[in-house]
Amino acid sequence: MNTPAPKTEQQTLPEPLIVGATVLSEPLLGQHSSKQEQEAVTVDGEDEEFPNDHLSWTRGEKQPSTCRDGFWVILFLGQFVAIAALAIVWGIPAATSGGWPTDDENHLYYSDFAFLILWTALGASAISSLAMLVMTHYADLLIQISICFNIAASLVFSVLCLVQLNVGGAMVGLLFFTVGLCYARAVWPLIPWAASNLVTAVAAIQTNIGITLVGFGMVVLTLGFTLLWVLAFAGAYMHTTVCSGAEDGQQQCESHINGIVVALFLLAFYWTMQVIKNVLHVTVAGVVGTWWF
Repeated sequence: MNTPAPKTEQQTLPEPLIVGATVLSEPLLGQHSSKQEQEAVTVDGEDEEFPNDHLSWTRGEKQPSTCRDGFWVILFLGQFVAIAALAIVWGIPAATSGGWPTDDENHLYYSDFAFLILWTALGASAISSLAMLVMTHYADLLIQISICFNIAASLVFSVLCLVQLNVGGAMVGLLFFTVGLCYARAVWPLIPWAASNLVTAVAAIQTNIGITLVGFGMVVLTLGFTLLWVLAFAGAYMHTTVCSGAEDGQQQCESHINGIVVALFLLAFYWTMQVIKNVLHVTVAGVVGTWWF
């Protein structure tokens, strides 16, 4: 006597939300569409037929909130505290002492770095907002322009190298130009499908528009840490700088900062930027996943 296997909780998908419609040719789809219409769906070892417009699916289970990388969390927080401490102990005195001397008579001021970083963050936010608007209305055109731009840029680079009699650079430019043409030829039929995915993603974000505030918040967080990091690095640089008077009356300064220290500073900056980016990534992925299911 055969006992039917227990079935997990099944839910039926509602009518699909049509974000955008694109007619794809048979060669592009291949034979997957016709095969999927003929194949049965297997659930718990049993074959069951489901209509094409109402597929069955199993909801995943919520995973417990746990910390799986305790050592790396402590190490990450440690490097952040170290950067903050250096910025306070060495960075602030260095930034308020009249700037940092260079090889010439000029000085670098912290306000110059802060101004540059601030305008970079504002420019990135403006470009992101504009890209969101463009992706919403011109998904197909945007993908086509991005592909064609790379090809045109390679060609322009090659021509400029030829004008300057740089044969090696021209050959590299022609190589990238050729690869770009081949790539465009290969993926051009897939642009409607990619555009549909892009439009769907934008629709998910627009439905949960509040997630954009998280994105802009991460920009502010990135800006704040960059300012803190520059202050800490400048403090360490000035702390290891020795200045002496020269025969012509000009001050000569030389920094003796260790290369390992510089590498650790760069590692800390890269690590923190990756953490911020991935936190934003998984947050958006969670919102979009909830929107889908």
